[in-house]
Amino acid sequence: MSGKSHTICKVCAAFYYWHHMDKMRFFMVMMGVRASKNELTIPKEFANNVRGKISDEIKLEVPDGQTYRVQVDKEPNEVVLRSGWDAFVSAYELKEGDTLLFAYTGNSHLKVQIFNVSGCDKLLSCVMKNNPMRSPRESMKKLCTVCLECVDRHYWHMKDHDWCFVKVMSLSNFKDEMAIPDEFTTNFRGHISDKVKLEVADGNIYNVQVAKEQDKFILRSGWVDFTGVYELQQYDSLFFIYSGDSHFKVRILKPSGCEKASSCVTMSRGPNVQERVICHALSLPSIKRCRNDNWTDNSKTAKVTPTDSPSQKSSSEMNTQDVTSSKYIPEPRSSGGLPGSTESRYILEKGCILTSAQKARVDTFVKESWTGIQFYVTVMNEKSLSDGCLVICKDFAAKHLPHKDQTIKLCYPQNSKTWDANLAVITDGACTRSCILAAGWLDFVRDNNLREGDICAFEVSKDHDRVIITVHLLKNVVVTGHTKSTSQQQKKWTHPGYVVTKYTKLTCKQKRKIEERIQAIRPETRIFVSIIYSSRAKLSIEVRYATAHLPREEQWVRLQLPGKNHTWKAKLYIGDKDKGKCYALQTGWKKFVDDNKLQDDDMCLFELLKNEELTMNVHIIRGD
Repeated sequence: MSGKSHTICKVCAAFYYWHHMDKMRFFMVMMGVRASKNELTIPKEFANNVRGKISDEIKLEVPDGQTYRVQVDKEPNEVVLRSGWDAFVSAYELKEGDTLLFAYTGNSHLKVQIFNVSGCDKLLSCVMKNNPMRSPRESMKKLCTVCLECVDRHYWHMKDHDWCFVKVMSLSNFKDEMAIPDEFTTNFRGHISDKVKLEVADGNIYNVQVAKEQDKFILRSGWVDFTGVYELQQYDSLFFIYSGDSHFKVRILKPSGCEKASSCVTMSRGPNVQERVICHALSLPSIKRCRNDNWTDNSKTAKVTPTDSPSQKSSSEMNTQDVTSSKYIPEPRSSGGLPGSTESRYILEKGCILTSAQKARVDTFVKESWTGIQFYVTVMNEKSLSDGCLVICKDFAAKHLPHKDQTIKLCYPQNSKTWDANLAVITDGACTRSCILAAGWLDFVRDNNLREGDICAFEVSKDHDRVIITVHLLKNVVVTGHTKSTSQQQKKWTHPGYVVTKYTKLTCKQKRKIEERIQAIRPETRIFVSIIYSSRAKLSIEVRYATAHLPREEQWVRLQLPGKNHTWKAKLYIGDKDKGKCYALQTGWKKFVDDNKLQDDDMCLFELLKNEELTMNVHIIRGD
């Protein structure tokens, strides 16, 4: 695989992980101000992706059955656990060096595993308590009055328990070998053979030899292949779950604390990986697709015995299994709903909720345009407009799209122009989970001036064995003017957040001022913040903001101060238009700066208004 395609795969994997995985994980080590006795700051990457999904209070569930409620403070660029966190720390006697693994399961609920400095489970977090009012240590004393050694022995002989340990890749030779923690080795000596299986979340399984030297178990032969495929770096953390029969499930997390997305989604595989051919029950409608790319009916899926595994088959048999027929796209089937209803004629993007007005528009379009082929319907948001990827959910992908990665064409109805886009097929190691439109999608977005709130209905067809997706665009209806109605004013306001340029570093005082102003103006869309420096002939605009909110063609922007009648015009400049890498306000911007006497360290908050003409309110915060 070339470096370019590998990069695309990583982007697709990350996009799929944050939008479609049932569980997302991060870990924190009790050390420093970011994980102290008083508060815990969630890793930035994780916080940015779940900020809108969690409430102001979350639940922490520990293996001992206890649940703790902790208050969440959502600061502009951080999400921090505060009120209630100290009680959690105290209950489990967390100390510096202890490691916590968090798994987000939805509904503001986090499952927490706690590991001591040796890397093994902390016993205080694994003892089931009959009285939820007792602390873990009190429960342990109640359980056994002799000593904690009895609890220790009980833990290592628990039935149906997942024994875990964590290893940080901190040693210089971590790519050559890895030693299993002594505490784990001591308790499982005699139960682990000379070869272990490492099963990663992407479904791949690796055979690694175990060298038993004195009192240590060391992973050696095969370990180099494992670290190479997942590109393990120094200070990556690996969480091992022992499931018996010398078999470990492995989760891989980056030094930042977040899970390595490429280890959770099957995008490609190395030459030394065992492939799993057992299909998991993914509740695909009517049909499902297995690793051998055969389409099978759910009711006819046969169980696979150990002798049917790839490791037991000849290379010729394996090659026969992996033959993919890219020419076959199954006939469309109903996604549900009453026969003849519009719901059976389109599949809605996972997690997408249409307003009553949007649903009415989609229903009308589908009735008028129905040709017997199901549509895929999605509403454009900031991520789909700026990330360069668009996920197509498994319900649609499994029924209407090809089985393997390829280049497809995007087009408009009755329009001769087409756009090439890479279609990446995502699996979980056995069956199709979704498809992702990657390279080429952003070109389509920019060239057709797609905006937030636009509805896209995708229709799949074929031309000479080439897949074509016709995109029917239902543009978002924008109300002229920016005066809010009474009903809009009474509606609960949601903080839209703000964006600064890539190289801007805000002080705590600047962040506080920006937050106070946003709370005062209560904007409906995300704010762009720029700090005035010595060069005032132009103003650079952050690409992420411009891609999501501004036009793809150069034009004049009307600037105005809130509550003032006077306006200024500045030219929106787009450099390197094909890639959209440079956005700036140029001609006319200096006059705005001079007329408003902007000085170094003054801050401008740009609020995009919903007018027919491109108009922005500019809120000025004077520097000290």
